[in-house]
Amino acid sequence: MKHILYGVFITLVLFACKSKTKETVVDSLVISEVDSTSLLIQKFKPIIQGAWVKSDYIKKVIVTSSPFAAADKATGITYIEIDTANIKGERLVAGVSYNNHEGGEIIIKFIKGETPETIQADSAELGYSVENGDTVLTLTEVNDAHDKVTTRYIRALNKPGKKTGNGMDYLINKNLFAGSYAMTDTIGKVRQVILTENGQITGITGFRTYYAMNDFIAGPMNNLDLLIFNLYAKDQKDYAFKISGNTLKLFDTEPTPDSSALITGKLIYTLIRNK
Repeated sequence: MKHILYGVFITLVLFACKSKTKETVVDSLVISEVDSTSLLIQKFKPIIQGAWVKSDYIKKVIVTSSPFAAADKATGITYIEIDTANIKGERLVAGVSYNNHEGGEIIIKFIKGETPETIQADSAELGYSVENGDTVLTLTEVNDAHDKVTTRYIRALNKPGKKTGNGMDYLINKNLFAGSYAMTDTIGKVRQVILTENGQITGITGFRTYYAMNDFIAGPMNNLDLLIFNLYAKDQKDYAFKISGNTLKLFDTEPTPDSSALITGKLIYTLIRNK
């Protein structure tokens, strides 16, 4: 009987030891995963923070002085807004714009990707590189042909907000419009006008804000570069614009007979940038 009890005791001890060993291994794995997540957050948090604009799109906007001319580059995810204050556990929801038209989101996960410079983002990988001292964000996806496609983004703002506005609009405004001008109207009257990077305007009576149209996906009469004043307000006013050197010209527009497109009408304002 003593031998039987002794054997049972030994078995229980061995089982307990194995259970503790398994618990220790599981605990170690959990701690390791938590540590890994914390390290990735610590590394990537300052790098990915901010508003990011598709690089080839904004470069073409700047070169052509025309969002409409650059519309062929406004494909896929054109804008990413990342606020790292919203990290929850290993996840972060980032707002995105598709084709400059439709809003959406991607889920960034602080789980290591294929390289030390990448982490997971939905079915893609979010990464970065440093070029000429500037950080470039990259999003690598697998297309329908099963090829890896990498899109590059440049930082527009560290933290977008009410004072700065959307990062896409900010970069367009900064590179195409922001500055002080001498403006001449249709009767030859000259006045000083200021356009700011965050879309504010002073100097034209009744105009408070401006917005350069960059969504050319949907609808008829969407074929010209438009500068929209007081967007969504009752007194909204749209003008076609053309930029040549230091001169910004604003034109009335009118629809074609079938209302399928807009045509440029009378020149209303000529703004010459002050030196």
